[in-house]
Amino acid sequence: MVLEVKNLSVSYNNHIAIENINFSVNEGEYVCLVGENGSR
Repeated sequence: MVLEVKNLSVSYNNHIAIENINFSVNEGEYVCLVGENGSR
């Protein structure tokens, strides 16, 4: 395992963007986080 993330939360301006996520990345894997970005 190259990277392990546990209980990650991110917020800004009183807005919760990511709440309590867990994931791991193994050698040779690619990871992409996809979701709304707030642009209009």
